[in-house]
This record gives sequence, C-alpha cells and structure tokens, in this order.
Amino acid sequence: MSSSISTDLDLEKHYRVYIDAINALPGSTLDAYLATTIVHNDRSLTKADYHSLIVDGARFTIVGLIVDVQKREVAARLSITWNEGKTNVKEHVFYELNEKWEIEQVWSMVEEV
Repeated sequence: MSSSISTDLDLEKHYRVYIDAINALPGSTLDAYLATTIVHNDRSLTKADYHSLIVDGARFTIVGLIVDVQKREVAARLSITWNEGKTNVKEHVFYELNEKWEIEQVWSMVEEV
C-alpha cells in the first residue's frame, strides 16, 4: 500500500485512514488496504468476501489502538454502531500486514453491548 510507513505513528495514521475508508462505504473501497487473500479467524477470504463482513451503514470508531511497525501488527478495540445507533457492538481485532502494508491476517472477537 505505502512504502512511506516507517514509524509507529505512520502505521497508526495508515490504520486510521483504513477505518475512514470503512466509514465511507459504499462510496469507497478497501481494496488498497487488503492483500489478495485475507485470513480472517482462520478462514481464507477474497477481498469481496472481506467487504461482505461489514454491515451496511456501520460506523466504526477507534476506542483503543496499539501498533508495532517492526512486526507489522495492529491491535484495536472498535465501537461499531448501525441501525441509526440502535445497535452497538465492540470489536477486539488484531491484524498482521504484509510487506506492502496490506492486511493479510485478521483475528476478530465481537462482544454485544
């Protein structure tokens, strides 16, 4: 995705822009942030499969964020709302990124609120 990622701050900014792209769906695409195949909770997904995991109209807010540029890892706690704010869940998600800074591995746990 971007060869200019060299610090934890760069990786944090990269992740925040990815979340902004999710929040702009369907008027945006996540393809630039995704590897050709993404392993999500031990299931191999295409980019289209990964897109389909996101609830239409969902709004993602970063509650907590930890990044490690050396390991190419991101850990986040997200608040996700949809249905005009009537539905709210928290997601704990861990990402591994490849050499192109694309998401290739995701572990996700969702808790009902």
